[in-house]
Amino acid sequence: MAWWAFGPTGVLVAVTAALLGASLGTHEDTRTPLLAFSLLGVSYVGAALFPCDPGAPPWGTWRNQLHDLVAMLGYGGAGAGLIELGRAFEDVAPVAALATLTATVGKGALLGGGLSLESPVRGRVQRVLEGALFGWMVLTSGWLWLGV
Repeated sequence: MAWWAFGPTGVLVAVTAALLGASLGTHEDTRTPLLAFSLLGVSYVGAALFPCDPGAPPWGTWRNQLHDLVAMLGYGGAGAGLIELGRAFEDVAPVAALATLTATVGKGALLGGGLSLESPVRGRVQRVLEGALFGWMVLTSGWLWLGV
């Protein structure tokens, strides 16, 4: 699972952030938030390198601890990046309509990242959070590609 799912997913997130940056190239306010968002990709590669223990206990081996650390880095970067990107999108005509959604997904990433630490439903929270983040990537990429 780690190498065949998390590794390629991390690369996909980083490529998506780079392509979004290229699509919005003249808008410098989007560069730093997209760089922060790309930490989500780094965290997926980190999750491949440091798989969690069976059952993903909140406290476990050193590998499990590093897994959780890179996850928090990724969710924190994605959350902060999307909140700032939402502010930047307000001034970028092609994606202005996505500004509120972008910031909302960012706030959800910060909240979900915190809840996934020791919540009894952390696995469900994490899946919902990942669905929102990847849904945002697909929507935003499609929005720009179709020129809506």
